Amino acid sequence: MQLNTPEIQRLTLAIGALVALVWKERRGVIPGGVVVPGGLVNLMLLSIPWGMAILPLALGVHAIYTGWLASVKHQRLQAMYILGILSVLLSAPVAWIYLQAGLLPWSLDSVTGTLLPGVIGFNMQRQKIRPVLSSLIFVSAITAGLTGTVVLAGTWLLNLNFDSLNPYYLHASDLQIKWHLLQALSTLSVGALIYRRTGMRPGGYVLAPTAAILLLDPLSAGMLAAGCFAVQTALRKLIKHSLIVGLNRYVASMLLSIAFVWGTELLFIRLGLEQLPFQGNHLLVILAILSYANDAILAGARRVLPWMLLMIGTSLCVLLLTRLLIVPLD
Repeated sequence: MQLNTPEIQRLTLAIGALVALVWKERRGVIPGGVVVPGGLVNLMLLSIPWGMAILPLALGVHAIYTGWLASVKHQRLQAMYILGILSVLLSAPVAWIYLQAGLLPWSLDSVTGTLLPGVIGFNMQRQKIRPVLSSLIFVSAITAGLTGTVVLAGTWLLNLNFDSLNPYYLHASDLQIKWHLLQALSTLSVGALIYRRTGMRPGGYVLAPTAAILLLDPLSAGMLAAGCFAVQTALRKLIKHSLIVGLNRYVASMLLSIAFVWGTELLFIRLGLEQLPFQGNHLLVILAILSYANDAILAGARRVLPWMLLMIGTSLCVLLLTRLLIVPLD
């Protein structure tokens, strides 16, 4: 049975977030971030050597920040962007070496985890290193065990197929984020400037690069916009009739995003359409939609949208310039 499938990846992401939320409520420690346990398990499924490299990279990112940059005056969450830039600068060369050595395959949505050390480092900065690392290891192990149990039970007892979407990603290579180092650095730099001026995080780390690449395909771009609107609307209604705030709201946004992406793909397949939107960028799209919905709830869609469009425009310009001036990666 193939384990690194789109279905198992998003199932792992959802289970990891729920376990992380329960862990935070009972132990008081965020295990590296609610998306990290599921993301780490997915990286281990993609490449065990690369997954094992994430925690040392996170420690390196945190050490550089606390040793040379933490004393620089910046706003409270400016650290998120600084650590993100450090994460890309340290992780991308290591990922490239692993790729060349055959230890890391190109993933379907071009996500190699280069931002994950920055997210972990950010939580180390807010909490202590040891509880974050121990919590992350425990929660990731629990996530892997629960995901394996669900997949095995679903396969044997319910005869579910957890590898049905790959054949429908006919043009995945056309919508992969290439030269993502340049894309990530440009997006993080503009995001840091916007945060310094406005105090807002318009879409987090991945929305702008994801939207930029999907703009090359009208169907994908339209469905991304529909997903942002649908999840934001559903989240507002959920908040109106419940008491979800903070991490609970973030996890709810993630689950709604997963439901939208998965439901959209199943609907397209049921209608007999050969090409699916997003073409393999499902994890990026899930993170992009949930980031937009969460930020739109926090700061208001009208305030977030103009800055988000600025970040998307920047990322799109970098994308087009790299396609014109640099030989595309295969």
